[in-house]
Amino acid sequence: MILAVEMAQDVEVTTLGPQLQRITEQFVQDMPVGLYLEYSTLQSDIVSATISGAMLNLWQTFLAVLVIMLLCFGWRDGFTIAANVALSISFAFLGMTMLGIELQQVSLAAIIISLGMLVDNGQVVVEDIQRRIRSGQAAVKAACTAGGVFAMPLTVSSVTTVAAFLPLFLLGRNEGAYAFSLVTLVLFMLIGPLLTAL
Repeated sequence: MILAVEMAQDVEVTTLGPQLQRITEQFVQDMPVGLYLEYSTLQSDIVSATISGAMLNLWQTFLAVLVIMLLCFGWRDGFTIAANVALSISFAFLGMTMLGIELQQVSLAAIIISLGMLVDNGQVVVEDIQRRIRSGQAAVKAACTAGGVFAMPLTVSSVTTVAAFLPLFLLGRNEGAYAFSLVTLVLFMLIGPLLTAL
């Protein structure tokens, strides 16, 4: 006999799995001798392992970006750019909480995809600030001037990148749900570094 359990819409698979296991353990105790219960697929374990792996990839990516920034730009500029990355990720997680976007493989992939793009914003602004300071400008004036110079190019770059993902909203019902989290998180991940860089 095969029994399939389908998850309700408002239930998280990672919490449903352990609850289902507890119920089936009680059920097994009442079964006749010689009968046994075996899971063909337990989705909660697969989802938990996938999310754990994606979170590990996210931290590895962040650490790789930090090390590369420190090696290429020195500790001060490297930490400035890395802080921009950390603030952007925090901005994305805040947006996920506000809009009720769940932590799943697509949302984590959107964050990882955006990491490469968001490093550029902080990098170009920091490099321009350093160039202006070396040419004799005061630090505060150099920072304000660099932010003003790059405000429009970085804004246009971020808007066009987000616009490239907008057709995903035209997908069907199920695919559209994943597209919503992808596009929304890319939007948050690009707005965050834009604001912190400027």
